[in-house]
Amino acid sequence: MKNENEITVKDLTALLEKMKKRLSVSNHSEQTIVNYLRAVEYLCKYTGKTPRETEIDEVTDYLYQLQYFKFRAWRTIKIYVAGLRWFYTNILDDEELLLRFLTQRKKKTCLLLLAEMSFTNYFLLAIIQNIK
Repeated sequence: MKNENEITVKDLTALLEKMKKRLSVSNHSEQTIVNYLRAVEYLCKYTGKTPRETEIDEVTDYLYQLQYFKFRAWRTIKIYVAGLRWFYTNILDDEELLLRFLTQRKKKTCLLLLAEMSFTNYFLLAIIQNIK
């Protein structure tokens, strides 16, 4: 017996095709389109539900399993969140759920930390490290 919220392959294909058309006409790059479609497709496969019926806790669980079980980089997860936000805003017009999405905090790398430092501090750091 099929659950009324369960998404079928036909429904998912139609949904992704609609999304692809809207992304294309709004002049998104091909790689952005692929990534955004992948984010929605994987969410649907993970929950087994239509995106409209997916709860915020299920989206959070999905992002959690991407990070801790699939070992996706934070940049990849950030792209998935952007794709889901675009989908919920432009396809479902669901601003309420959109506002509840967690914002991914940027992890700082050594290069990012150095970029945030002033040039003087960076120069001094380089001199200190090169003392022989």
